[in-house]
Amino acid sequence: MPPQGLNEYGVWVAKPVSFTAETHEQDPDSPHIHLIYDDGKSSTLKAAINIKSKSKESRLVFWIYPDFKHPMLDDLQGLSPGFHDLKGNRELSLDYIRSNILQLREGSLLDHDIPGPGNDMIDYFTPILNNAIASEATVYLFGEPFRGKDGIHDVHMNQGNEGKFAQYNGVYQDGGLIFGFPDGHFEAVFLAFGVQKYHTNDETGQPIGDADFASLYKKKSGPQQPPPPQNGEAPSPATPSGDDDDAQVVIQAALVNPSGPDGQRGVSGESVTLYNRSANSISLASWGVGNGKGATQSLSGSLVGMSKRTFAVPGAPLSNKGGTITLLDSNGLKVHGVRYTRDEARRQGQFLFFN
Repeated sequence: MPPQGLNEYGVWVAKPVSFTAETHEQDPDSPHIHLIYDDGKSSTLKAAINIKSKSKESRLVFWIYPDFKHPMLDDLQGLSPGFHDLKGNRELSLDYIRSNILQLREGSLLDHDIPGPGNDMIDYFTPILNNAIASEATVYLFGEPFRGKDGIHDVHMNQGNEGKFAQYNGVYQDGGLIFGFPDGHFEAVFLAFGVQKYHTNDETGQPIGDADFASLYKKKSGPQQPPPPQNGEAPSPATPSGDDDDAQVVIQAALVNPSGPDGQRGVSGESVTLYNRSANSISLASWGVGNGKGATQSLSGSLVGMSKRTFAVPGAPLSNKGGTITLLDSNGLKVHGVRYTRDEARRQGQFLFFN
């Protein structure tokens, strides 16, 4: 069967009500967290959230962002309760690779249910969901609705699959959970299977190469898991190591809102500053900087070790309304990506710096 992607894809806006987590004793093969949620107009709704893979490598990568910021949040907050179809809506859809909603190395590769505190999927999810329910947060559930429209599943990355799951690959159709709290801050949880590949085709979401998340996290030199939750608080994300070959060059800063009117003669235009974290000189021939809108600025030359260089990007205009910036290698594969919000872009003539 040729690849076709998810049959339906969208986001469900609702209030989380309660949840249960299936333990190893209850389901050792394909356990889920079942989140009950209420959109104010439907009967009982349930999200089925995978917390273990049926593959030999059964672990999942878990990303938690306790203070999530992204330009999509402005539009997301405007959605009414209920399910919203996002097929073809790239501005609001999630794509773990192209939307720059996460850094690949900032997650934790976790087992489903093992002895000890703060070390598995259930331990990580429990305080986050408890806090969202107690705070009466709004949950934005991304994934595929059940046929009966009584819930949602595929609340995880939906690309980079091989074998029988390859037919569900696609771009801008990844799942996840974003929580909007009454005090105005957002939290986000993203999930991927350890066997999924993190380089995929820009049109089909089919895997490119053999690099999967399990192998990526084996190479991490920093802590793979954050400290156990304390006093019911959610864990913080692990510290990324940044030691992988494809992340030697990163986006360090960007000038997205130069002083003066756009295009004014004598005024410096938009630019992106790259930093080479390695000791070796790296050729940037045929590399590019993308703006998330389909435009790419070609790069040339090289970047010597432990140095930075600023590139003008007239071919990839950077929006003052918030956006993403992605560094691509000579094969068109993502090397590094960042995001910025409308509020951050308001400061005229000032560089935005990224961690």
